[in-house]
Amino acid sequence: MGRYFAQRLILAGFTLLLVSIIVFTLLRVIVPLVYVDAVDIIAGEYGHSDPELAAQLREEYGLSGNVVLQYLEWLGGIVRLDLGESLFNGREVSTELWDRLPVSLELGIVGLLSGVLISVPMGVVAAVWQDRWPDYVFRTFAIILNSVPGFWLAILIITFGSLWFNWAPPLKFKYLWEDPIAHIKIMALPALLIGLTPSAGLMRIVRTQMLEVMRQDYIRTAQAKGLAGHVVIFRHAMRNALIPVVTVIGLSLPGLIAGTAIFESIFTLPGMGQYLVSTRGSGTDMANTIRASALEFGPRALKERPLPLRPLFWLLRFARRKPLGFVGMVMVVTLIFVAIFADQIATYPANKLDLKHRLEGPSARHWLGTDSTGKDTFSRLVYGAKISMTVGFGAVAISAAGAATLGMISGFFGGWFDKILQRFVDAWQAMPGLIILITILGIVRRMPNVDLVLAMLVAIGLLTIAGSSRVIRSQVLLVKQAPFVEAAHSMGAGSGRIIIYCILPNVFPLILVNATVALGGVILAEASLSFLGFGPAGEPSWGQMLSVEGREYMRKQPGLAVFPGLCIGIAVFGFNIFGDALRDVLDPRLRRR
Repeated sequence: MGRYFAQRLILAGFTLLLVSIIVFTLLRVIVPLVYVDAVDIIAGEYGHSDPELAAQLREEYGLSGNVVLQYLEWLGGIVRLDLGESLFNGREVSTELWDRLPVSLELGIVGLLSGVLISVPMGVVAAVWQDRWPDYVFRTFAIILNSVPGFWLAILIITFGSLWFNWAPPLKFKYLWEDPIAHIKIMALPALLIGLTPSAGLMRIVRTQMLEVMRQDYIRTAQAKGLAGHVVIFRHAMRNALIPVVTVIGLSLPGLIAGTAIFESIFTLPGMGQYLVSTRGSGTDMANTIRASALEFGPRALKERPLPLRPLFWLLRFARRKPLGFVGMVMVVTLIFVAIFADQIATYPANKLDLKHRLEGPSARHWLGTDSTGKDTFSRLVYGAKISMTVGFGAVAISAAGAATLGMISGFFGGWFDKILQRFVDAWQAMPGLIILITILGIVRRMPNVDLVLAMLVAIGLLTIAGSSRVIRSQVLLVKQAPFVEAAHSMGAGSGRIIIYCILPNVFPLILVNATVALGGVILAEASLSFLGFGPAGEPSWGQMLSVEGREYMRKQPGLAVFPGLCIGIAVFGFNIFGDALRDVLDPRLRRR
């Protein structure tokens, strides 16, 4: 046991070291090389700073000398908890972070506990009442919950709470030791909303594990002995079903803590996330990243049909077997159609001002009303679909290509090559995605002539490669043992030819399924970034509409908060149910069940 613990501790340290290298490379090497030097950001003069001033700034901020020496000095500062001074308020960054860390930790931990308290009973009841109304109700609730952005729910609660009940979140934060009752009132709602994020996925995992355990022989034996149903469920089934769930819960905590930035911004809570958003693109981002990362330890035989009829036949069969998935597919196709023909569908230009009709409700002139400057809400929602689909499909294309390449070569070659690659994958997954995205986009948005939509889709695509590559790698490990792969080896085929002609065709359905399932999450990530102010300026996006107009004028015109959130929820819901149905049909691990 001690040896195992020591091995895991060494691996955790190695993973953190890789995280630090990746973060340092991103912010001290790649960004200055591709875009702009950090000295120019500090000086505020892109490429036009005085040479003497630049040299002085480099020396002062440790940006001079060899890159390796810069990294060692930077890493030494992190180990000593010497993170320098903030450019914004002059305080020590380490002091600032330690003051804010308890708030983010409390939000993440309490949110996770609330999510567990919601998801475990729902998953158990859904499994016990399989294919009956409680199962259908809870599964539908989980899908809807997984599709609705939590920050939109927060805005709706604040909006209608103030309109109907004259309630608003407290403006002044109170710590637990200052006023326990006031502290609980402040933290309860954001913690509950944060807990809703993982509860949908946890509920589905609990249900799946319970169904698997309840089919085991020892459960049937307990039932045959006459044990009461609740004893069998709680004393025997749940104890074994929750073992993998505990692992998932532990892996969810770092992501939840990183995701508190949105809710800290909405409820003005003094946590690390709120500080990160307020210091967009500064060196503080690197310290936040390291601190958040430290919290996470064969040939297919097909019956041929005439080519023109095959797509129609597949659609009809898919609609019959997966009616809910077919509805999702129709929603996805509709969104793509709206994004492609946005210019023809929109009734007004996206940024056309009409101050005479500002903050109007739905009417014949403006179908969904107008915002604070008279811009047509319907038209901006239509153009927002274009940005969401562009980022969604672009990021997923990058992610799918990278994950397929990484997963196939890692699983196919195996050995030490696979072990080294998987350690880098561990490090990449340990990095808090939202913080990394905020860091990169916070720097990029300061640069002139940079397409933020392109930067956003590239950043999201690169960050989602690691998780998908693991799924593909596991399938490659099975496929490479198939007889037709061994036959290809014996005939002298090279590794590249085997990967392209034998491995890829058999893992392509899994790649397609993962890409479809990931689209909903990517759209939600784009909306979250735009909501925090890291989206393209001057272009309508659903998250930006929620942040700028929805939060500011939601009491005068609630539709400004309702309609963009509905669009996000419908898009994510459509991709989720279509992806789930496609997974049941195409995933080789589920097709025969």
